[in-house]
Amino acid sequence: MCLRDLFPCLGRENDIDRGIKDQEERMRRTISILLLGTAECGKSTVLKQMERKYNRAAFEEQRKICAKVAKLNLIMATWQLLDARDAFGYSSDDPALENRFRDKTEFLSPSRCNVHTPPRSEDEDKAAELYPRIAQEIKTIWQNASIVATLDRKSEFYMLDSAQYFMSRIDDVKSPNYNPTDEDVLKARKQTSGIVDVKIDAKLARDKVIFQITDVGGQRYERKYWSRVMSGVETTSILYIFSLSDYNLDVLEMLPERKRNRMIENTQVFNSVINKDEFRNKNVIVFLNKTDIFIEKLKHVPLTVCYSDYPENNRDPSAAMDFIEGQIRSQDRSATAVNEDGSPVREIVFHRTHATDPEAFQVIVETVLANIQAENLKSAGLLY
Repeated sequence: MCLRDLFPCLGRENDIDRGIKDQEERMRRTISILLLGTAECGKSTVLKQMERKYNRAAFEEQRKICAKVAKLNLIMATWQLLDARDAFGYSSDDPALENRFRDKTEFLSPSRCNVHTPPRSEDEDKAAELYPRIAQEIKTIWQNASIVATLDRKSEFYMLDSAQYFMSRIDDVKSPNYNPTDEDVLKARKQTSGIVDVKIDAKLARDKVIFQITDVGGQRYERKYWSRVMSGVETTSILYIFSLSDYNLDVLEMLPERKRNRMIENTQVFNSVINKDEFRNKNVIVFLNKTDIFIEKLKHVPLTVCYSDYPENNRDPSAAMDFIEGQIRSQDRSATAVNEDGSPVREIVFHRTHATDPEAFQVIVETVLANIQAENLKSAGLLY
């Protein structure tokens, strides 16, 4: 007869201890992150950067579709350029050439393919098959004087961020042996639709941690999924993405007569998310993304187009980003709330990012994931 037979409570206590240790281990090793932000903020690129570092198999799956997406991006960017050129009132250099391009790619025109109706998989296949026959037409269109003049005003209209990058790679993309580079994969733009769950296995210090990241499409019609995800996912932290370069752009989903600034809309959506009762004590990390585009755009477009109370002549990027950060931070209604020990209920942590810069971004990602893990353990009483 053993002690456990004589004293059954010892066995129960041991079972309880093991259960507690198992729970602690799960909390230590599994962390759920909700990835949010409105359309075109760069969430997909953030995810791809994480996969590039921590889940190469998933990143290689992205590489497989990148060749199609790069071709799609170039065709759609050319449509965007032609429409902007017409809006600016510049004359066409070669109407016949442009009409041929439009006739062949009408299935990807803004009236057929937009934020409400993203490209279908058959559209992607058709674009990939068609591209080698129209690559030279695209190249010629981009070289025309009216298009060059339009590109000089690119800060005044919406165009895919990666358009000029892929234009510099147009001959490589055309090649039947085209093998996308890591940078190509990061820059290729494919609209997120529905709910995407990504698992990241990260080794942080001595621990192997699983990050379960839930990404929901940022377009207006996709936000109907947000409430369902928020109520159905046990969230450890919120990672919210802002595109700094949105400050002078209007929401694409809105009718022209009801136009709305993208930065203002994203800030209001952020307010509605972080002030939900279930998220009041959750960690919030904000990426002020696309700093590279923002710094260049600020030289030509004052921040006052979005914030009328900002000094019009102040074109210093750091001062402008400080101001935007303050506007976003002020949305937190829990900012003054404290715990019994006087510590803040939560802190909103900001990072300024250029998500397509692999090396600089990886440093930020590693720091953010390590901090999320530490805060998770602290909130569970496993770290002091």
